[in-house]
Amino acid sequence: MQHYYFKIINQFKIIFAFFAFTAVISCDMIFEEDIEDDKIIPGSPMMNDTIKNNTILFSWDELEGAVNYHLQVVEPTFTNKKRILIDSLVTDFTNTFQLNPGVYQWRVRGVNNGYETKYTTPIDFVVDSIHDLTNQSIVLLSPRENAYINNLNTLYQWQSHYAADNYKFQLFEVLNSSENLISDEIVDASEISVSINNPNEGKYKWQVQGINETSQTTYFSNHLIFDETIPLIPTQNFPIHQQIISSDDEQIFSWNYSGSVGIDEAPLNYRIQISSVESFSSLLVDEIVDGLEYSYSFSDTGTFYWRINAEDRAGNIGSFSSKRQIIVE
Repeated sequence: MQHYYFKIINQFKIIFAFFAFTAVISCDMIFEEDIEDDKIIPGSPMMNDTIKNNTILFSWDELEGAVNYHLQVVEPTFTNKKRILIDSLVTDFTNTFQLNPGVYQWRVRGVNNGYETKYTTPIDFVVDSIHDLTNQSIVLLSPRENAYINNLNTLYQWQSHYAADNYKFQLFEVLNSSENLISDEIVDASEISVSINNPNEGKYKWQVQGINETSQTTYFSNHLIFDETIPLIPTQNFPIHQQIISSDDEQIFSWNYSGSVGIDEAPLNYRIQISSVESFSSLLVDEIVDGLEYSYSFSDTGTFYWRINAEDRAGNIGSFSSKRQIIVE
C-alpha cells in the first residue's frame, strides 16, 4: 500500500513539472508583443528618389516590439522583378548597400519571435548612371576586415564598379605606427594574386582605389593578420592512458596548451576525436571546441581511444597528440 502511495505521488510530480514547463512556454508566447497591426514608417530612399552614387542608405523608423527587420530590394519592381538584389533579415533600422545604376523598389517589415508586420508599400528609386568616381565606393570582399590568414599570397577580391576602368591595389606591412608598402599594382579585373617572398608574420593592410579617365575613388581598406605558425601539440590531462571509467558517468576530457598565443597569432580551437578503433578509421566523436575540455557519455562498454590537436583561425593545423586508451565498464 505504501509503495502504491509513493508511486501516485511521483506521478503527480511528473504531471506538475510538465504543466509548469508548458506554462513557462505559454507565458513567453503570450508576452511576445503583437506587432501585426503596426506600421513601419520608411525613411530613405523616398518615393522616386534619384541617387547619384552607388552607396544606398536604407532607413526607417524604429518599431517598438520588432526584434529584426526583413529588407527586400528588387529590380525593377516587385510585380515585374528581374532580380532580387537584397533579401535580408537585419537588426538595425539603418543599413547601407551598394547598387549599380538601375531602377529599383524596396520594402521592409518588422519581425519578432511570434509576429510580423505587413510590408511597407513598395518605394521606387533610381540609382543614376554617373561616371564621376569621387563619391563612389569600392566594396572589398576578401580577405575581410581583421581576417586571419596563413598565406599572404592569397587572392584579394573586391566588387567591380560600373564606372571604374581599372583599379589600384596596394598591400602594406603594418609595423607599429608605420606602414611599409610591399605591393603596388594597377589591374583591370576586380581581383589580384600577389607574390611576396618570405613575408613576415604580423599585421597587414590592403586597399583598393577605383580609377577612370577623369576621376578616382578614395582608397578603401581592410586589415588582416598573417600567421603561418603551426600550433603545438596539446598536453592531454584526463582521462589518463588505460583509465577505467563507468558508462553511467559523464566523462570530462581535458588538456592544456603550453604554446604562446601572442597578440598577432590566430586564436586556437581544438579538435577532439574519440574512436573505438585504434587507427581512428571510424569516429564516435570528431568535434571542434574552443575550450580546454569536452564532455561525453559512452553508451556502450569496451575499449576506446582519444586524441586531440590544435587548429588556429588562420587555418594552421597542428599534429594530433598520442592516442590514449580508455576502458568503459
